[in-house]
Amino acid sequence: MKRWDRWLETMKNRILVVDDDVDFAEELHELLSLSGYSPITVNDSAEAVSVARKTRPDLIIIDIKMQGLNGFQIADKLNQFSETWDIPVIAMTGYYINGEHMPLMTMLGMRTLLKKPFQPLTLIAGIEAALNEKNR
Repeated sequence: MKRWDRWLETMKNRILVVDDDVDFAEELHELLSLSGYSPITVNDSAEAVSVARKTRPDLIIIDIKMQGLNGFQIADKLNQFSETWDIPVIAMTGYYINGEHMPLMTMLGMRTLLKKPFQPLTLIAGIEAALNEKNR
């Protein structure tokens, strides 16, 4: 294996976290960092799409219920741009827990729904599954 290949293997996947709960977003940022990812955190839902277009993350985790744009609106906007339409999106929420929004999530390309509070290993498994699916 060439040195360049080894370097590419060790590159951290960039994950954009969009959540208006600053404390929760900071905890998630730390968890992702400690798990070997390179997180980018946005607390203002209105900035989420522009940050995604600029940074081109490997995966986006979006809270569904936020001030301003909600997670569904953000996902819809992400689908409108060539830079972001194919980025895997994981939704998270503490409110929509009965699956009533699964058809909308599927239509918007949201691959997974994490119900808050969730276990760190559940999050990491969801991230790895989405990244593996993307890389196929």
